[in-house]
Amino acid sequence: MYIRKRFENEGAQDLALRLGCPLCMLLRANGVLSGAWIDMSEDIALPDGNTCIDNDFPCPVDFVKAEIPERVGYIIKEGDTAESISEEFRLPARLVLSLLKPQGLKAGEGIFLPQREENMKIVTASIHTTWRDFENAPAVMLLNNHFARLYPGMKLLIRG
Repeated sequence: MYIRKRFENEGAQDLALRLGCPLCMLLRANGVLSGAWIDMSEDIALPDGNTCIDNDFPCPVDFVKAEIPERVGYIIKEGDTAESISEEFRLPARLVLSLLKPQGLKAGEGIFLPQREENMKIVTASIHTTWRDFENAPAVMLLNNHFARLYPGMKLLIRG
């Protein structure tokens, strides 16, 4: 179910209050981590009693507790590609691409990449993989700079 009628200057917190539900439940129903990411000019998914049970998107409240991954700075060199950077740092190419999207590949510019640790491995999502399959989904989302649904064949960096 979606809501279309909103009041002028009504934000996500105001809408959640009017609906009588926690803001985190409204965010989870819409697959976002912050009320700022809800476009109030679009239709907004309404949470129901099963939103927190059936939804495979992690609870936004868990992100407060998620461990922020260590990052290492890297200066892009002439001739670098997302693939060459991902090979050098042993990271999924999709992760490197997601970190490059705002500025693209421009020599001399810096980016911050997750620091690869010995206990980390790369897993490939299957057609059945959801965020619920990961013990600490918010930390995995932060580590991979990916906050939307998973798709088959997607490579994810995980600890353990």
